[in-house]
Amino acid sequence: MKDSMLERNDIGVLQVLLRDSRASEQQIAEIVNIAPRGVEVRTENMVGEGVIRSMTTKPSLASLGARSVLIFGKSRLRSVEEAISQLGGNESIAWIAHSTGGRFYVALHLKKGEDIDSAVRTVERDAMMLRPTAATRDLFDLTGPYRYSSLDWRVIYSLKDDPRKDMHDLAIELGVAEAKVVDRFEKMVMNGVLDFSIDLDMNSVSNLLCMFHVESLHPEGTESAVEGIMTKHSPNILFFNTYSNMRHMLTAMAIVDDFEEVKAIVRSLQEREEFAYIEADPIISSTLLKTWRDKLIMKKGDPYLRK
Repeated sequence: MKDSMLERNDIGVLQVLLRDSRASEQQIAEIVNIAPRGVEVRTENMVGEGVIRSMTTKPSLASLGARSVLIFGKSRLRSVEEAISQLGGNESIAWIAHSTGGRFYVALHLKKGEDIDSAVRTVERDAMMLRPTAATRDLFDLTGPYRYSSLDWRVIYSLKDDPRKDMHDLAIELGVAEAKVVDRFEKMVMNGVLDFSIDLDMNSVSNLLCMFHVESLHPEGTESAVEGIMTKHSPNILFFNTYSNMRHMLTAMAIVDDFEEVKAIVRSLQEREEFAYIEADPIISSTLLKTWRDKLIMKKGDPYLRK
C-alpha cells in the first residue's frame, strides 16, 4: 500500500523492535513516549501493511563464528527482482537493495571459515558489478562463538517467528520442565547470543529509505558524534555501522518522509568536524532473503527434521 506513510512514532516503534522484538508494549511506550495502546495499534497496522513482515529470533552471527560483509557498487542489473533472479540461489545473501544512482547493495552472512574474497568474487560476477567495495561489518558481540545445546536449538526454533512467546507456553510446547526452559533461555540472553529483531519491508510505504556513506577523519573519536546525530535525528536514523577492514567508513540507514529530511541529516553530518566525505543514497527497492542461518534453525530445532 504505497499510499501509506509511516509517522514519526511508527518509526520510533520500528527502531525499538529492530533492536529487541521481545520488548513489551509498555517498554516501547516508555521509549517512544506514547501510550502502550498506541504501540499495539501502530504495530498491528504495520504488520497489516506488510512493513513488519515478521518478528524473529535467531542465533547471533558472532555466536556462530560468522561474518557480515556489505558489498556495494554499480551493476548492470536493472532491478531488485532481476538481482533476486541472478543471486537468489546464494544462501549467504541476507539483503539486496537498489539505489537511485544505479548502485546495488548485497549483504552477505558468511559461515565460519568461508573465504571472503571468494564470496565477494561470486557476487561480483553474478550481480554483474564493476569493482565493488566489500566492507566487513563490526559485530558487537562480547561472547564470540557459543556452544548451543539441543534444547537451545529447540527453544530458538519455537521462538523464530514469535519472540514474545510466554515461557510457560513454550515449556508445554517442548514438553520440558518450565524451569529448565527458562534457565536455557536466560543463559542465552545473558550471553547476548540471540538476535531478537523484525523483518522490515519498506516497499509497501511511501517513506524514503536512505543509506548514508560517511568518511570519518578520526575513527577512534566518532562515537560521541554518532550519538549526537542519532539523538538529533531520532527516530529517523535507525542505526550506524562500522567496518573492520575500512576503519574510516561508516554507513547509516534512515527512514525519512522526503528529501528535505535527507538534506537535514546531510547538513548535520557536515557540521561535525569528525566527518569528511558524506553521501546520501536513497534506496529504490530492497528485500530480505532467507539464509543458511534460517536453514540451520530448521535443521537443528525442527523435531521432524532432527529425527
